[in-house]
Amino acid sequence: MPCRWAARIMFTTIPLLLLASTGCSKDPDAAKQEFVRSGDEFLQQQRYGEAVIQYRKALQIDGRFGEARYKLAEAFWQRGEPVEALANYVRAADLMPDSADVQLKASALLAAAGRFEDAKTRIMTLLAKEPRNARALIVLGNALAGLKDFEGAILQVEDAVRIEPNAAAYATLASFQLSRGSQPDAESAFRRALTAQPDSVDAQLSLANYLWGTGRKDEAETYFRSAVVGAPRNPLANRAMAAFLRHEGRQSEAEPFLKTAAELETAPQAPQRLALADYYLSLNRNDDAMKLLKSLSRVPESEAAATTRLAAMQYASKQTAEAHRTIDGLLKKQPANVDALLRKATFLGAERKFDEALVLAARAVKEQPENAEAHFTVGVLNAERNDRPRAIASFNEVLRLNPRAVASQLYLSRLHLAAGDADLALNAAQDASLQTSENPEVQLTLARSLIAKGQIAQAEPIVSQLMTRHGTTARVLTTAATLRGARGDWATARTLFENALQQDAGDLEALSGLVGVDVAENKRPDARARIERELAKAPGNPQLFLLAARVEMADGQLSKAEEALQKAISAGPDNLAAYSMLARILITQRKTQQAREQFEQIARLNPNAIGASTMTAILFEMEDNRLEARRRYEQILGTDSRAAVAANNLAQIYVDTGGNLDMALQLAQTAKSQLPDVPEVNDTLAWVYYQKNLPALAIPLLEEAVAREPRRAIYHMHLGLAYAKAGDKARARVALTQALKLEPNLLDAAEARKILQAS
Repeated sequence: MPCRWAARIMFTTIPLLLLASTGCSKDPDAAKQEFVRSGDEFLQQQRYGEAVIQYRKALQIDGRFGEARYKLAEAFWQRGEPVEALANYVRAADLMPDSADVQLKASALLAAAGRFEDAKTRIMTLLAKEPRNARALIVLGNALAGLKDFEGAILQVEDAVRIEPNAAAYATLASFQLSRGSQPDAESAFRRALTAQPDSVDAQLSLANYLWGTGRKDEAETYFRSAVVGAPRNPLANRAMAAFLRHEGRQSEAEPFLKTAAELETAPQAPQRLALADYYLSLNRNDDAMKLLKSLSRVPESEAAATTRLAAMQYASKQTAEAHRTIDGLLKKQPANVDALLRKATFLGAERKFDEALVLAARAVKEQPENAEAHFTVGVLNAERNDRPRAIASFNEVLRLNPRAVASQLYLSRLHLAAGDADLALNAAQDASLQTSENPEVQLTLARSLIAKGQIAQAEPIVSQLMTRHGTTARVLTTAATLRGARGDWATARTLFENALQQDAGDLEALSGLVGVDVAENKRPDARARIERELAKAPGNPQLFLLAARVEMADGQLSKAEEALQKAISAGPDNLAAYSMLARILITQRKTQQAREQFEQIARLNPNAIGASTMTAILFEMEDNRLEARRRYEQILGTDSRAAVAANNLAQIYVDTGGNLDMALQLAQTAKSQLPDVPEVNDTLAWVYYQKNLPALAIPLLEEAVAREPRRAIYHMHLGLAYAKAGDKARARVALTQALKLEPNLLDAAEARKILQAS
């Protein structure tokens, strides 16, 4: 037994002895310097991966070797990995506090990454030592601008310009002037930059972009071309020229500039060669794109981006199985690759396999929570499966990450419009229009929102322009018809709806419009006959039964409407609109139990149908069964913690029944984050603040609720009580008086009268 233990000890010590003898064979300082020299050689050869390895070996010997840390950051930056680069620049700056260059790079990247306070703190330490360092002043200016202190930013950069009047400093000053809204000062600074350095590509491109952004396209093109002529092998100049030409619809002229940028590219991830492939795809030059993408797919750094594009090409050309094999092969190698996850999710979504698609899209969001495209994909998938609350939440998240995301604004507008919220629909459409006023889809969405809001006069010029430019499109025709109907011009509306159906015989919106015209003109037999004809062509279409139910409801034939809705549900068991209409009919007939059964049926068919479960809970509340309603809301939130309506209503129950106010606050804040502009949600959150003796937080929420819905007495009541608690007697009197005027027997009316008498 002792011999076996001795043998084990002996064998384990041999590698240690070998390692010790190897380590002692070279001085550690010499070894780390050798690794850095080797890394430098790889860096010069643009072999960034090998350079990273060598610098890391140096750091394994000495983790506080600032030079190696700085060069590792440089290698990551050249390799196109800004996150890793930033982390290592900051660590290098900590190790090399006296190196101005290192401090400048770390601070500049911190500002670029949005860490403005960190950048400001670090660069001010350098300026304390070198107050006339112009580059440091510009970095400080950038940090201050990020903190919205534009006056302070301009002062710093003006100092930099006085010390070192170069093009970069003037261009930075111009950008700050633009942010402050001073276009003349901005243009002057852009031109002074060019005067300071007439051959500067950056100065020419900055002025060109400014002119382009202000609509002076001819002048802009002059400077774009001047930059390329002066520096024909400058990658940035070529890319800018190509971007200008493509945006102006001159696609064929852009190719030579894109090719030059691709030829000059050094980054192994090959963004410019991928951009060239995308250009070929946009022109349907699939062979050129395929050839380029296949070559890029064989390079490790660009493999994923190229392969996802190849899979998309295959899917678009109906090679569905091959596209899935291609993307699955990539996911097998790189299971956390976000682009591949989203591409696969898109394929599955197109095949209406929404559950599988959402699993992949959710994985992408988990991998990159700040990836706007991932949230957008989740939003689209939920919109396609008619899960409106989750879709809205995802698109709002996209806009948090990128407030200029037009596609998300359009989706939000349509979703709010479908939900009957014309205010939110119009807000989203107007936001999109501010970004791109020429986009016909944006203008169409804006027009529809204005019509839904009843702002017919504002919608008319937009619709007129759409008809002039796109008057043969079914959706434009139906929008114009809806506008004429809103004007009461039923004859013109009928003609336009008929024209839309000629363009697209399956356009259900146009058919619904015609049925609406029939009903408006008291031609209900014609409406029924029209629906019957369509049902003969498509006997199982639940939307047609839904339309039939609307006709019967308009005619007061509730039993016939109920029969039509039963058929709609039978044909489409997941049709929430049919259940909602049926529930309203049953509630009207005081059959709330049957209404609940309808919504519970949805929940059984689809456990993820949060809307149906929520409606069931609401119906329990309507029957004054708050205990069961509370239980149902808690179940919903156990399934989806962000279910906004359930969170709002449960918070209200907690407040009304003396429940946990901290929990109520958390729930109300959840609802507010999902539905930021809904008056009911503002009221709930405000009432929680009121109960927690925080009237100052309640008042602005209630003021917004009153502004949006001035006829709701409860909002005036709560606002008046909040004013009273805050000690503002004059405003309390106005709000409470209005509440009692709108609804004299409102809950809390006695307390309101007591406050009024006391004041």
